[in-house]
Amino acid sequence: MRNRLLLPDRHPVGDFFVLDNLFDVSLKSDVSLLRSDVASLEHPIFKLSSRKGDKEKLERYEHGDYYIELRAGPEGFATIFDKDIWYYAISNLIRRQNNMEAIGQTIRIMVHDLMKFTNRDPSGDGYDRLEAAVDRLAGTRVKTNIPTGGVVDEVTNFGLIESYKYPRRKNGAKRSDYLELVLPKWLLNAIEGKDVLTMNMKYFNIRKAIHRQIYEIVCKHCGYQENWKIGLELLKKKCGSSQANKHFISYIRELEGNDVLPDYEVTLERNNMVLFTKRPTKSAKKDATSPALASGPSPQPVKATTSGERKILISSDAIERAKVWAPRWDIGAIEQQYIARAHNLETAFDEDARFVAWVKSVYKGNTPP
Repeated sequence: MRNRLLLPDRHPVGDFFVLDNLFDVSLKSDVSLLRSDVASLEHPIFKLSSRKGDKEKLERYEHGDYYIELRAGPEGFATIFDKDIWYYAISNLIRRQNNMEAIGQTIRIMVHDLMKFTNRDPSGDGYDRLEAAVDRLAGTRVKTNIPTGGVVDEVTNFGLIESYKYPRRKNGAKRSDYLELVLPKWLLNAIEGKDVLTMNMKYFNIRKAIHRQIYEIVCKHCGYQENWKIGLELLKKKCGSSQANKHFISYIRELEGNDVLPDYEVTLERNNMVLFTKRPTKSAKKDATSPALASGPSPQPVKATTSGERKILISSDAIERAKVWAPRWDIGAIEQQYIARAHNLETAFDEDARFVAWVKSVYKGNTPP
Protein backbone atom coordinates (compact mmCIF):
# COMPACT_ATOMS: atom_id res chain seq x y z
CA MET A 1 0.00 0.00 0.00
CA ARG A 2 1.46 3.34 -1.07
CA ASN A 3 2.35 5.85 1.63
CA ARG A 4 0.15 8.90 0.99
CA LEU A 5 2.91 11.17 2.33
CA LEU A 6 5.34 10.06 -0.38
CA LEU A 7 5.44 10.71 -4.10
CA PRO A 8 5.78 7.72 -6.46
CA ASP A 9 9.02 7.08 -8.33
CA ARG A 10 8.24 8.79 -11.62
CA HIS A 11 11.53 7.64 -13.18
CA PRO A 12 12.21 4.19 -11.65
CA VAL A 13 14.97 3.24 -14.11
CA GLY A 14 18.37 4.73 -13.25
CA ASP A 15 20.13 6.83 -15.86
CA PHE A 16 22.92 9.35 -16.13
CA PHE A 17 22.27 13.06 -15.84
CA VAL A 18 23.84 15.76 -17.91
CA LEU A 19 25.52 19.08 -17.32
CA ASP A 20 26.71 21.05 -20.31
CA ASN A 21 28.81 24.15 -20.04
CA LEU A 22 28.53 26.99 -22.52
CA PHE A 23 31.43 25.82 -24.63
CA ASP A 24 30.98 22.05 -24.73
CA VAL A 25 27.39 21.00 -25.20
CA SER A 26 28.44 17.36 -25.68
CA LEU A 27 29.81 16.93 -22.16
CA LYS A 28 27.97 14.28 -20.16
CA SER A 29 28.42 13.33 -16.52
CA ASP A 30 27.26 10.66 -14.09
CA VAL A 31 25.48 12.41 -11.20
CA SER A 32 24.41 10.06 -8.43
CA LEU A 33 24.71 12.16 -5.26
CA LEU A 34 22.33 14.83 -4.04
CA ARG A 35 24.23 17.83 -2.68
CA SER A 36 23.08 21.05 -1.01
CA ASP A 37 24.73 24.16 0.28
CA VAL A 38 24.71 24.28 4.09
CA ALA A 39 23.20 27.77 4.59
CA SER A 40 19.91 27.07 2.81
CA LEU A 41 19.47 23.86 4.82
CA GLU A 42 19.58 25.68 8.15
CA HIS A 43 17.73 28.89 7.28
CA PRO A 44 14.33 29.35 5.53
CA ILE A 45 15.52 30.92 2.29
CA PHE A 46 12.90 28.92 0.39
CA LYS A 47 9.28 29.29 1.45
CA LEU A 48 6.69 26.60 2.09
CA SER A 49 4.33 28.13 -0.49
CA SER A 50 4.65 30.66 -3.32
CA ARG A 51 1.84 32.97 -2.16
CA LYS A 52 1.53 34.77 -5.47
CA GLY A 53 -0.68 37.37 -3.80
CA ASP A 54 2.32 38.48 -1.74
CA LYS A 55 4.23 39.87 -4.74
CA GLU A 56 6.86 42.40 -3.71
CA LYS A 57 6.24 41.51 -0.04
CA LEU A 58 9.27 41.70 2.25
CA GLU A 59 9.86 39.14 5.02
CA ARG A 60 12.70 39.09 7.54
CA TYR A 61 14.16 36.16 9.47
CA GLU A 62 16.70 36.51 12.27
CA HIS A 63 18.68 33.89 14.17
CA GLY A 64 21.56 34.91 16.42
CA ASP A 65 23.76 37.38 14.56
CA TYR A 66 22.42 36.38 11.14
CA TYR A 67 19.45 37.65 9.20
CA ILE A 68 17.69 37.05 5.89
CA GLU A 69 15.39 39.44 4.08
CA LEU A 70 13.27 37.91 1.34
CA ARG A 71 11.39 39.99 -1.22
CA ALA A 72 8.87 38.17 -3.38
CA GLY A 73 8.82 38.66 -7.11
CA PRO A 74 5.77 39.05 -9.38
CA GLU A 75 5.07 35.29 -9.15
CA GLY A 76 5.49 35.13 -5.38
CA PHE A 77 8.23 33.61 -3.23
CA ALA A 78 10.44 30.74 -4.42
CA THR A 79 9.37 27.53 -2.69
CA ILE A 80 11.08 24.48 -1.28
CA PHE A 81 9.94 22.59 -4.41
CA ASP A 82 11.55 25.22 -6.64
CA LYS A 83 14.78 24.45 -4.81
CA ASP A 84 14.95 21.21 -6.81
CA ILE A 85 16.63 23.26 -9.54
CA TRP A 86 19.26 24.48 -7.08
CA TYR A 87 19.86 20.91 -5.94
CA TYR A 88 20.46 19.68 -9.46
CA ALA A 89 22.77 22.58 -10.28
CA ILE A 90 24.77 22.18 -7.05
CA SER A 91 25.13 18.41 -7.50
CA ASN A 92 26.41 18.90 -11.05
CA LEU A 93 28.86 21.64 -10.11
CA ILE A 94 30.28 19.55 -7.25
CA ARG A 95 30.77 16.66 -9.67
CA ARG A 96 32.64 18.93 -12.06
CA GLN A 97 34.72 20.39 -9.25
CA ASN A 98 35.69 16.89 -8.11
CA ASN A 99 36.85 16.19 -11.66
CA MET A 100 39.09 19.27 -11.52
CA GLU A 101 36.96 21.07 -14.10
CA ALA A 102 36.39 24.82 -14.05
CA ILE A 103 33.02 25.96 -12.70
CA GLY A 104 31.26 29.29 -12.78
CA GLN A 105 27.93 30.98 -12.17
CA THR A 106 26.58 30.20 -15.65
CA ILE A 107 25.62 26.61 -16.37
CA ARG A 108 23.49 24.79 -18.90
CA ILE A 109 21.41 21.88 -17.70
CA MET A 110 19.40 19.38 -19.73
CA VAL A 111 15.75 19.64 -18.75
CA HIS A 112 14.93 15.96 -19.23
CA ASP A 113 17.76 14.94 -16.91
CA LEU A 114 16.74 17.55 -14.35
CA MET A 115 13.26 16.00 -14.34
CA LYS A 116 14.72 12.55 -13.74
CA PHE A 117 17.11 13.60 -11.01
CA THR A 118 14.45 15.46 -9.03
CA ASN A 119 11.61 12.96 -9.62
CA ARG A 120 9.51 15.62 -11.33
CA ASP A 121 6.47 15.02 -13.52
CA PRO A 122 7.79 14.71 -17.11
CA SER A 123 4.44 15.63 -18.71
CA GLY A 124 3.66 18.88 -20.49
CA ASP A 125 2.18 20.25 -17.25
CA GLY A 126 5.42 19.33 -15.53
CA TYR A 127 7.37 21.51 -17.97
CA ASP A 128 4.95 24.39 -17.36
CA ARG A 129 5.49 24.06 -13.60
CA LEU A 130 9.24 24.02 -14.15
CA GLU A 131 9.07 27.32 -16.02
CA ALA A 132 6.97 28.81 -13.21
CA ALA A 133 9.59 27.59 -10.73
CA VAL A 134 12.49 29.32 -12.49
CA ASP A 135 10.36 32.48 -12.70
CA ARG A 136 9.92 32.44 -8.92
CA LEU A 137 13.65 31.75 -8.40
CA ALA A 138 14.56 34.63 -10.67
CA GLY A 139 12.02 36.94 -9.03
CA THR A 140 12.84 36.27 -5.37
CA ARG A 141 15.51 38.59 -3.98
CA VAL A 142 17.60 37.76 -0.92
CA LYS A 143 19.53 40.14 1.32
CA THR A 144 21.61 38.45 4.00
CA ASN A 145 24.77 38.60 6.10
CA ILE A 146 25.08 34.79 6.23
CA PRO A 147 28.61 33.96 4.96
CA THR A 148 29.40 31.26 2.41
CA GLY A 149 32.73 29.83 1.31
CA GLY A 150 34.66 31.66 4.03
CA VAL A 151 33.54 35.10 2.81
CA VAL A 152 32.63 36.94 6.02
CA ASP A 153 31.59 40.45 7.10
CA GLU A 154 29.57 41.03 3.96
CA VAL A 155 25.93 41.83 3.30
CA THR A 156 24.88 40.31 -0.01
CA ASN A 157 21.84 41.02 -2.15
CA PHE A 158 21.06 38.50 -4.90
CA GLY A 159 18.39 36.63 -6.81
CA LEU A 160 18.05 32.91 -6.22
CA ILE A 161 18.68 32.76 -9.96
CA GLU A 162 20.18 35.90 -11.40
CA SER A 163 18.83 35.14 -14.89
CA TYR A 164 17.90 32.27 -17.18
CA LYS A 165 17.11 31.46 -20.78
CA TYR A 166 16.05 28.46 -22.82
CA PRO A 167 15.36 27.71 -26.50
CA ARG A 168 11.86 27.34 -27.86
CA ARG A 169 11.33 24.37 -30.11
CA LYS A 170 10.56 25.12 -33.72
CA ASN A 171 7.03 23.75 -33.49
CA GLY A 172 6.23 26.25 -30.75
CA ALA A 173 5.91 23.64 -27.97
CA LYS A 174 6.87 24.72 -24.49
CA ARG A 175 9.21 21.80 -23.89
CA SER A 176 12.84 22.85 -24.15
CA ASP A 177 15.97 20.77 -24.33
CA TYR A 178 17.98 22.79 -21.85
CA LEU A 179 17.99 25.64 -19.36
CA GLU A 180 20.86 28.10 -19.12
CA LEU A 181 21.06 29.53 -15.60
CA VAL A 182 23.14 32.24 -13.96
CA LEU A 183 23.47 31.29 -10.29
CA PRO A 184 24.21 33.83 -7.55
CA LYS A 185 27.84 34.31 -6.54
CA TRP A 186 26.76 33.66 -2.94
CA LEU A 187 25.88 30.08 -3.92
CA LEU A 188 29.02 29.61 -6.01
CA ASN A 189 31.12 30.70 -3.00
CA ALA A 190 29.53 27.90 -0.97
CA ILE A 191 30.29 25.31 -3.64
CA GLU A 192 33.88 26.44 -4.13
CA GLY A 193 34.38 26.58 -0.35
CA LYS A 194 33.00 23.04 0.11
CA ASP A 195 30.14 24.34 2.28
CA VAL A 196 27.97 21.46 1.08
CA LEU A 197 26.30 18.36 2.49
CA THR A 198 25.30 15.07 0.89
CA MET A 199 21.64 14.09 1.22
CA ASN A 200 19.50 11.05 0.48
CA MET A 201 18.00 10.96 -3.04
CA LYS A 202 14.73 9.79 -1.48
CA TYR A 203 14.28 13.43 -0.48
CA PHE A 204 12.56 13.91 -3.84
CA ASN A 205 9.86 11.41 -2.83
CA ILE A 206 8.72 13.56 0.11
CA ARG A 207 5.31 14.97 -0.84
CA LYS A 208 4.71 17.82 1.63
CA ALA A 209 6.72 21.04 1.71
CA ILE A 210 6.89 21.17 5.51
CA HIS A 211 8.27 17.63 5.66
CA ARG A 212 10.97 18.50 3.12
CA GLN A 213 11.94 21.54 5.15
CA ILE A 214 12.15 19.49 8.34
CA TYR A 215 14.34 16.88 6.63
CA GLU A 216 16.75 19.58 5.42
CA ILE A 217 17.10 20.97 8.94
CA VAL A 218 17.73 17.52 10.40
CA CYS A 219 20.38 16.77 7.76
CA LYS A 220 22.21 19.96 8.75
CA HIS A 221 22.07 19.50 12.51
CA CYS A 222 22.02 15.76 13.16
CA GLY A 223 24.91 14.89 10.87
CA TYR A 224 26.83 11.90 12.21
CA GLN A 225 25.10 11.93 15.61
CA GLU A 226 22.81 9.06 16.51
CA ASN A 227 20.06 11.51 17.49
CA TRP A 228 19.28 15.20 17.70
CA LYS A 229 16.65 17.11 19.65
CA ILE A 230 15.09 20.54 19.08
CA GLY A 231 12.27 22.52 20.65
CA LEU A 232 9.01 22.72 18.74
CA GLU A 233 9.01 26.52 18.55
CA LEU A 234 12.57 26.73 17.26
CA LEU A 235 11.92 24.02 14.68
CA LYS A 236 8.87 25.91 13.46
CA LYS A 237 10.93 29.10 13.19
CA LYS A 238 13.68 27.37 11.21
CA CYS A 239 11.03 25.98 8.86
CA GLY A 240 9.74 29.49 8.22
CA SER A 241 6.27 28.40 9.30
CA SER A 242 3.75 30.93 10.62
CA GLN A 243 0.94 28.48 11.36
CA ALA A 244 -0.48 27.83 14.82
CA ASN A 245 1.33 25.28 16.98
CA LYS A 246 -1.56 22.81 16.85
CA HIS A 247 -1.32 22.68 13.05
CA PHE A 248 2.46 22.41 13.06
CA ILE A 249 2.25 19.60 15.62
CA SER A 250 -0.10 17.71 13.31
CA TYR A 251 2.63 17.64 10.64
CA ILE A 252 5.12 16.30 13.20
CA ARG A 253 2.61 13.63 14.23
CA GLU A 254 2.40 12.51 10.61
CA LEU A 255 6.10 11.71 10.71
CA GLU A 256 5.92 9.61 13.89
CA GLY A 257 6.10 5.91 13.12
CA ASN A 258 6.01 6.66 9.40
CA ASP A 259 8.78 5.97 6.92
CA VAL A 260 8.68 9.47 5.39
CA LEU A 261 11.96 11.16 6.27
CA PRO A 262 14.91 9.28 4.73
CA ASP A 263 17.33 7.99 7.41
CA TYR A 264 15.46 9.42 10.42
CA GLU A 265 12.73 8.44 12.86
CA VAL A 266 10.73 11.19 14.55
CA THR A 267 9.33 11.37 18.08
CA LEU A 268 7.34 14.27 19.60
CA GLU A 269 8.07 14.27 23.32
CA ARG A 270 5.77 15.52 26.07
CA ASN A 271 7.79 18.66 26.76
CA ASN A 272 7.31 19.89 23.18
CA MET A 273 10.74 18.64 22.15
CA VAL A 274 11.12 16.86 18.82
CA LEU A 275 13.60 13.96 18.78
CA PHE A 276 15.17 12.77 15.53
CA THR A 277 16.90 9.39 15.67
CA LYS A 278 18.97 7.83 12.91
CA ARG A 279 17.63 4.56 11.67
CA PRO A 280 20.07 1.72 12.37
CA THR A 281 22.35 0.60 9.56
CA LYS A 282 24.89 -2.17 9.22
CA SER A 283 27.67 0.35 9.68
CA ALA A 284 26.26 1.25 13.08
CA LYS A 285 26.78 -2.33 14.22
CA LYS A 286 30.32 -2.96 13.05
CA ASP A 287 33.28 -0.91 11.78
CA ALA A 288 35.53 -3.22 9.85
CA THR A 289 39.02 -2.25 8.74
CA SER A 290 41.01 -3.16 5.64
CA PRO A 291 44.82 -2.64 5.62
CA ALA A 292 44.83 -2.95 1.84
CA LEU A 293 43.00 0.39 1.62
CA ALA A 294 45.51 2.42 3.63
CA SER A 295 47.29 5.15 1.73
CA GLY A 296 48.17 8.83 2.01
CA PRO A 297 45.41 11.45 1.86
CA SER A 298 45.29 12.60 -1.73
CA PRO A 299 41.76 12.16 -3.05
CA GLN A 300 41.78 12.11 -6.82
CA PRO A 301 38.53 12.32 -8.77
CA VAL A 302 37.72 8.86 -10.13
CA LYS A 303 34.53 7.87 -11.87
CA ALA A 304 32.49 5.44 -9.78
CA THR A 305 31.84 2.27 -11.75
CA THR A 306 30.98 -1.31 -11.06
CA SER A 307 33.44 -4.16 -10.55
CA GLY A 308 32.17 -7.08 -12.59
CA GLU A 309 28.63 -7.63 -11.35
CA ARG A 310 29.31 -5.80 -8.08
CA LYS A 311 28.20 -2.22 -7.60
CA ILE A 312 29.81 -0.38 -4.69
CA LEU A 313 27.40 1.93 -2.89
CA ILE A 314 28.06 4.07 0.18
CA SER A 315 25.03 5.18 2.20
CA SER A 316 24.39 8.81 3.15
CA ASP A 317 24.70 7.73 6.79
CA ALA A 318 28.25 6.48 6.20
CA ILE A 319 29.11 9.67 4.29
CA GLU A 320 28.11 11.78 7.29
CA ARG A 321 30.01 9.54 9.75
CA ALA A 322 33.12 9.75 7.59
CA LYS A 323 33.02 13.55 7.65
CA VAL A 324 33.97 13.42 11.33
CA TRP A 325 37.43 12.17 10.33
CA ALA A 326 37.83 14.41 7.28
CA PRO A 327 35.98 17.63 8.21
CA ARG A 328 37.62 19.95 5.68
CA TRP A 329 38.11 17.50 2.85
CA ASP A 330 35.81 17.04 -0.13
CA ILE A 331 33.93 13.95 1.01
CA GLY A 332 32.63 13.33 -2.51
CA ALA A 333 36.15 13.02 -3.92
CA ILE A 334 37.14 10.79 -0.99
CA GLU A 335 34.17 8.52 -1.69
CA GLN A 336 35.17 8.23 -5.35
CA GLN A 337 38.75 7.36 -4.36
CA TYR A 338 37.52 4.68 -1.98
CA ILE A 339 35.25 3.12 -4.61
CA ALA A 340 38.10 2.97 -7.12
CA ARG A 341 40.33 1.21 -4.55
CA ALA A 342 37.60 -1.13 -3.31
CA HIS A 343 37.17 -2.55 -6.80
CA ASN A 344 40.43 -4.46 -6.27
CA LEU A 345 39.28 -6.02 -2.99
CA GLU A 346 36.92 -8.81 -2.10
CA THR A 347 33.33 -7.86 -1.32
CA ALA A 348 33.08 -6.41 2.17
CA PHE A 349 30.65 -7.82 4.72
CA ASP A 350 29.74 -4.20 5.47
CA GLU A 351 30.87 -1.71 2.80
CA ASP A 352 29.77 1.29 4.87
CA ALA A 353 31.82 0.19 7.86
CA ARG A 354 34.92 -0.43 5.76
CA PHE A 355 34.57 2.99 4.12
CA VAL A 356 34.29 4.82 7.47
CA ALA A 357 37.22 2.90 8.94
CA TRP A 358 39.38 3.68 5.90
CA VAL A 359 38.57 7.40 6.01
CA LYS A 360 39.46 7.44 9.70
CA SER A 361 42.79 5.67 9.14
CA VAL A 362 43.81 7.87 6.21
CA TYR A 363 42.45 11.35 6.92
CA LYS A 364 42.26 11.68 10.70
CA GLY A 365 44.44 14.61 11.79
CA ASN A 366 45.30 15.61 8.20
CA THR A 367 44.29 18.86 6.57
CA PRO A 368 43.72 19.59 2.86
CA PRO A 369 46.65 21.09 0.94
